[in-house]
Amino acid sequence: MYRVFVLGAGFSHQAGLPLGNELFVRIIQESKKGVLYENILKADIEDYIDYIKATSGKQIIESEIDLEKFASFLDIQHLLYLRGSDTWSSEGNRSQIVIRNLIGLILNNKIENMNDSEMSLYNKFASKLDTKDFVITFNYDTILEKALEAINKPYRLFPQRFSAIHSTWGEVDTTHEEVVILKLHGSIDWFDITAFNREISHIHSEKNYQKPHHIIFSNLDKFYPDKIIDEPYFQDSKLQNIYKIKNLDRYYSTATLVEEVPLIVSPSYVKISYLNPLEELWGAFHGSGMLNSGIAIIGFSIPEHDEYIKQPLYSMITDFLNSDTKKIFSRFGIKKLPLKFVDYRKEEKDQKEYQKIFQFIDWEKTDPFYGGFNDEAIDYLFDK
Repeated sequence: MYRVFVLGAGFSHQAGLPLGNELFVRIIQESKKGVLYENILKADIEDYIDYIKATSGKQIIESEIDLEKFASFLDIQHLLYLRGSDTWSSEGNRSQIVIRNLIGLILNNKIENMNDSEMSLYNKFASKLDTKDFVITFNYDTILEKALEAINKPYRLFPQRFSAIHSTWGEVDTTHEEVVILKLHGSIDWFDITAFNREISHIHSEKNYQKPHHIIFSNLDKFYPDKIIDEPYFQDSKLQNIYKIKNLDRYYSTATLVEEVPLIVSPSYVKISYLNPLEELWGAFHGSGMLNSGIAIIGFSIPEHDEYIKQPLYSMITDFLNSDTKKIFSRFGIKKLPLKFVDYRKEEKDQKEYQKIFQFIDWEKTDPFYGGFNDEAIDYLFDK
């Protein structure tokens, strides 16, 4: 491995993608363009407002709802089957599915309408990446993939490529030069076939051969889904069930937004409960840091609803800082780089608040960039 870049919402915000506090407003606006608000979201929003009043004594209105807390309310309701027989599906209840679909719709619309100036920043970042670099991202969007494709730089979306698979191990294939992108919270253009396959198996076992319908997997000639992994790969890997589609616009122009849903993890405090399909991607955190020549954290300040991420980040960063690998790297002509941080923190008090988040870092030995993700930040990140 060479460098590791960890991307948070601040990386994509420069392209005009909304942050969490802006996203709920946009979700409500989109839902009111059709029947999704009146038929689905409104009742759950009212239930949530009643719940907050009953359990805390606080009276809030819809515009004051925190997206992450509302999503947590819905996630717990689903995880604990609090609706009993009204539980909608294994992928979530109706409001959960609507919210994740509308997040995808909002992000995709913005990405598809990025102007040349907005896109040039990400093309510049992509052009600086080495084909041995790892990018770990908590973002759902496809901006980085779009940038890499624009400059014809190869990438893959899974941790390791294999040349052959045996019963318990695989022969690692090192012949491909490509950037590795690990999307730990999923992606707006990914779909999981697991539930659809389960329906098919159930129908066959009941000797009812009426095939279930899925907007993606029943229309392969319209969406051209491809697995995010390349063969050969372990057959029992959950990544075998994740597919990427090429034409997300067609999905959003034809989907009900209540049945199928992209594989993105709900923006809630309990999202860790939904990481199971992506656990193999998270496994790439193990060992990261010690064998890397550089680590950069871009636009990620460990928000309260992502507190669980602090532990793997701590492990990766402390391994990087404490491992004595300079001599090993020097044999291969590789220089171990300083730990780098990019975030938008103009005021000194905000910078000190940011440093408290990573208080296990000796900030005297770092030189963070507080101007946000921009051209100057890219120059800082790739200055050796």
